[in-house]
Amino acid sequence: MPTPTTALREEIARLGGDVERLEREVASLERDAERLQRRARILAIFFGVLVGFAGALVSILVCGHYGATDLERAAYGGGTFVTLTGLVLYIEEKLQLF
Repeated sequence: MPTPTTALREEIARLGGDVERLEREVASLERDAERLQRRARILAIFFGVLVGFAGALVSILVCGHYGATDLERAAYGGGTFVTLTGLVLYIEEKLQLF
C-alpha cells in the first residue's frame, strides 16, 4: 500500500479538524433545538391557561349579566376555565406542539 505524501497527510489532518468542528456545531445545534422545544412547550401550556382564563372571565360576565348568583358565577367560571384549558392542551397535544 502506498504511503501518504505530505500534502495528503495535511489534507487528512485538515479534514479531521473540520469533522471535529462540525461535530461540535451539530452538538451545539441539538442543544439549541432542545432548548427551543422546551420553550415551545412552556408557551403552549401558558397559552392554554390564558385561553381558559379568558373563557372563565367571559363566562363570569355573561352569567352576571343574566342574573346568576355569585356562587353560580364562580361555578360556571371555574368549569369554563377547566374545560377550555383542557381542550386547548388536548388540541396542542394532538398537533404535537409539546
